[in-house]
Amino acid sequence: MVSKIKDYEFQTQCVEFLIEKTVETTSKQVITVKAPTGAGKTIILIKYVDEFLKNTAGNTAFVWLCPGKGNLEEQSKARMEEVTPYIDTRNLMYSMMAGFEPGSVTFINWELVTKRGNTALKDSERSNLFEKIAEAYKDGTEFVVIIDEEHLNNTKKADDVINAFAAKNIIRVSATANKVPHQEYYEISEEDVIDAGLITKAIYVNEGVDDSKEIQDDYEYLLDLADEKRKAIAKAYEKEDVNVRPLVLIQFPMGQLETIKAVEKKLAGMGYTYDNGMVNIWMSDEKIVSDDLTDLDGSPSFLLMKQAISTGWDCPRAKILVKLREGGSEDFQIQTIGRIRRMPEGKHYGMNILDYCYIYTLDTQYKIGLLSSLDKAYQVRRLFLRDEAKGFTLTKEMRDLDFDGLGERETLEKVYDYFKKSYKLGSDKNINRENLEAGGYDFSHEIDSKILQGVFRTTESLAQGSMDNRIKVKTTVNTHTHGIYLLHSVDEIKKATGMQSQKVKNILRRILSWKIRISMRLSLTM
Repeated sequence: MVSKIKDYEFQTQCVEFLIEKTVETTSKQVITVKAPTGAGKTIILIKYVDEFLKNTAGNTAFVWLCPGKGNLEEQSKARMEEVTPYIDTRNLMYSMMAGFEPGSVTFINWELVTKRGNTALKDSERSNLFEKIAEAYKDGTEFVVIIDEEHLNNTKKADDVINAFAAKNIIRVSATANKVPHQEYYEISEEDVIDAGLITKAIYVNEGVDDSKEIQDDYEYLLDLADEKRKAIAKAYEKEDVNVRPLVLIQFPMGQLETIKAVEKKLAGMGYTYDNGMVNIWMSDEKIVSDDLTDLDGSPSFLLMKQAISTGWDCPRAKILVKLREGGSEDFQIQTIGRIRRMPEGKHYGMNILDYCYIYTLDTQYKIGLLSSLDKAYQVRRLFLRDEAKGFTLTKEMRDLDFDGLGERETLEKVYDYFKKSYKLGSDKNINRENLEAGGYDFSHEIDSKILQGVFRTTESLAQGSMDNRIKVKTTVNTHTHGIYLLHSVDEIKKATGMQSQKVKNILRRILSWKIRISMRLSLTM
C-alpha cells in the first residue's frame, strides 16, 4: 500500500475488492461503492489506482470525474500527487493535447463536459475530446472511469461522455448509493469508520432542549444552546491541550433573507459579527470566508450556509449543526450531517463531549437524502419498444396560463361547504371549535412539534428514530417567525387553486376572522 498514509483495514478490504472486480473478465461493468462521510474515499481510490497500475499490464488509462462545484478535481489531483508523486496525473486540457496515455489519471470537472456556459467545452473541443478517446482505443488503451461523489448531471451529454470512453469498468463512489442488481456493489460500514476513530462515536440531537419550557423564538433558543455547547467543547479541548476551536454550522434550507438577517442580529447581540471575524457566511450569492476557516484553530465560531456546502469542503473542527426552519416542507437531509462528523485529528479522545457531534433543530422529519433517490434514478438502461406499442399516442394538453382559477366567491363557497359537511359545523362557536379540535385543528397560541432527542450512533439509526426518541416542544406563535409559514401556506393553496395570493388571503380572512361580517362566516373564533 501507499507508504505516506495510514492504512485502515476497511480501506484495504475495499481496495482489494476493486482490484479483484476490475481485473476479472466476468465482472459487471459498473462497480458501486457506498462509503460514509469520513471513510477517506479519495485515499481509497488513490490506493486502488496505485495498486492496479503496479500489478497489471499497464495498458489502462484512468478518468476521474468529480463534481463541478468546490474544485474537487483539483483537490483530488493534488492529493494523489502528494501521496503518489510517481503517478502521471493530468487535467482534461493536458490529455486533450497529449492524448489519454496508459498509466495516466485524468481529473475532470464534471461540469466542464456537461454544462453550457463559460466553463464548458466548446463544440470543437468536445469533438477533439472524442477524437482523443478514439485515438487511445486504436493504440490499445483501455479505460477505467471513476465517478467520485454522485453528481446531478443525469443528462444526455453526461451519458454521451461516459459512453464515449466505453470503459471496461465504471467505479461510482457515494455516501448515499443504493444496491442495484446489475452492478457490483461494496459497502463500507459506518461502524468500521467509527471504530477507526475517523468520525464521531455518535450524533447527539437536541441536547438540553427542555420540553417543559415554551420556546418564544426558534432562532434565539437554538443558537443559545449551540453556543453554550460550543464553549463547553472549547474548554474540553483546552483541558486536553488540543489546539482545536469548535465551529458551529448554521443551515438555512431556503436561504430566505429575513431569516438570515434575524440570525445575524441574534449573533451580533451575542458578540459574534463579520467585523470581528467570529462569523462567516457561505452562500451562492454572498461569501465572507476567513482564510483560516478550515484550520483546526481557525478564528470563526459560526458559519452561515444554505443547504450543504460545496462537495469536497472539509472542515474537521465543525462540531455543531443548527438547522433552522424557514416554513415550507423541507426535510432534514441527513447527508448534511457529514459536515460535522469528522474527528479533527483522526482519533477519539475518550470524552463524549469531544467524541460526539451535535445537532440542534426543531425539524420533525429526517431523510437519508435527496441524493439517495437520485443515485437510484441515474441507473440508465436501454429499453426497446414492442411493435404493438409503436402506434400508441397520447394527446398533449396545455394548461391555460391566462386562467385565474376559480372565482373568489365560488372558492369561498366550496371551502365553506367542505368545512361545514366535514366537521358538522353550525352557528354555535363552542361546538364548532370542539368538532375542529377533534379533527386535528389547534386553536392555542402555541405550535406543538414532536422532535427527536437523544444519542444516535449512525446516520441510519438517526433516520429511523422512533417515537420513543421524540419529545413534544411548544413554540409561541409570533408574526415574525411564523409569518413565513403563513406565506408558504398561502403559496401552497395558490398552487392548488390557481388563484392569486391576495385572493387566497381574502378567503382565509373571510372564513377565520371575526372582524369580517358575512352571512356565511363560520363561528370559529374564540
